[in-house]
Amino acid sequence: MKNYDTLIIGPVSLDCNIDHLENSRHEFGGAVVQSGFAASKSGHMAAVFTKFNPRDAGVEDFFKDLKADVFWKESAKTTSIRNKYFTADKEKRECRALSICDPFMP
Repeated sequence: MKNYDTLIIGPVSLDCNIDHLENSRHEFGGAVVQSGFAASKSGHMAAVFTKFNPRDAGVEDFFKDLKADVFWKESAKTTSIRNKYFTADKEKRECRALSICDPFMP
């Protein structure tokens, strides 16, 4: 059994980001992704636990090149967020949840 310094738990997200010029980008996101990379780059023995629907994407899509152990569970839905930015500096936006993964339970 491994011991970890850091365990990050949370949903991955399929983000649709629309800039102030109406250009849209579909990206993988979510705090668990960014935090997982930050923790692994800090030299900690890190692991992440997330949920998503594997019909939407694979674990390797969300965590490509992550130097941490990844654990995941299938969910009926993958969290998905739509961000519409109204200014070039991205200070003003409308954020809408398009779908939410199953809850995390002990």
